[in-house]
Amino acid sequence: MEASRQGLAAKFMHVTLVTVMIKFAVHCTAFLLLIFVSPAPGTTAAQDNTPVPKTEIPFEFENNRIRLTMELQGTAITMLLDSGASTSILFGHDHDLISSLKTVGKTSILFPALDERIEGDTVEAVELTLHGEPIYLKKMVRLDSKADLRARLLLRYDGILGQEFFQQFAIEIDPAARVMRLYDRGSDLSAFYRTTHTLYMQDDAPHIRFRSKMPWETMPSAKEMLVDTGYPGAIVFWDSTHYRKAAKLTPEAYRDSTAIVGRASFSFGRLKFLQTPVYLGAYPPKQVGKRDGLIGASILNNFSYAIDLTSRRMWMLAIAEGSDYSRQIDGTFYPPNDDDYVFSAFSPRLSISPTTVIRQN
Repeated sequence: MEASRQGLAAKFMHVTLVTVMIKFAVHCTAFLLLIFVSPAPGTTAAQDNTPVPKTEIPFEFENNRIRLTMELQGTAITMLLDSGASTSILFGHDHDLISSLKTVGKTSILFPALDERIEGDTVEAVELTLHGEPIYLKKMVRLDSKADLRARLLLRYDGILGQEFFQQFAIEIDPAARVMRLYDRGSDLSAFYRTTHTLYMQDDAPHIRFRSKMPWETMPSAKEMLVDTGYPGAIVFWDSTHYRKAAKLTPEAYRDSTAIVGRASFSFGRLKFLQTPVYLGAYPPKQVGKRDGLIGASILNNFSYAIDLTSRRMWMLAIAEGSDYSRQIDGTFYPPNDDDYVFSAFSPRLSISPTTVIRQN
């Protein structure tokens, strides 16, 4: 009986050992398959949903704004990337090729920065090339020399690339690397970023909402701001409530209803901006809508960010500068309108450096 029990135990141990060896062989085979079948860096497997850019485009900064080099019928042209521009524009007076483009009618464009309409010609659908990527624009407008718009808006470009371009891709801006990446529209880029904003569209223009406290406020409040890569300055307020509160701290503005420029410290996108140039308009331009104002390039360039109008999302990640979450940016004022203005001391200045003001005209 004892011998029988020992025999059964030996058989059980043998079967168990064989089972373990088989399982080990299966795991090794699966591991080897994983190594050889896994996608190489920069590619995407079927089960991997990580977005891959269609192309990467180098760009240059000019006066805080993004300058892109594109091709029109094989000729290089320079374009301003402007998320706040409702229409893409070509300036025809300095470029024979642009002047020769076929037009299909007349139109006018409202420029909030000038608070006036500019007459132009609607151009037949245009194909541009951006770093090998074809860009089709069906709503391009050409402006002639009579408007003198480039000089009035401090532009040294052949045109403006507006919201029709943003509607075709999810667009990522990496200011540190000076690279723009284009993804398929609708791509989810949240894995690359720390903060996600919902975009609220007004007249096809992207707006974000955030809470912060400005010097003229007693507590933080919600603000809805246009994301405007084409404005070189920091932040603009056109809301009458903000203006009235700031004007009470500025007797000259309160008496004469003039615009106000000053410096403010506030939080945005997990960063604290110190003594940042701020403009408050007494009278909002036409078609400003319900927005409180706009966030410009001087602020946006402190982040890597991406905009996807299809999913109505904007992602942001502060550019690392050690462990410091505060920023003191370019102190230049860029009044967006031709209005008269006064300086306000609602926020004390931290330095005695000269103040620079760039007027539109």
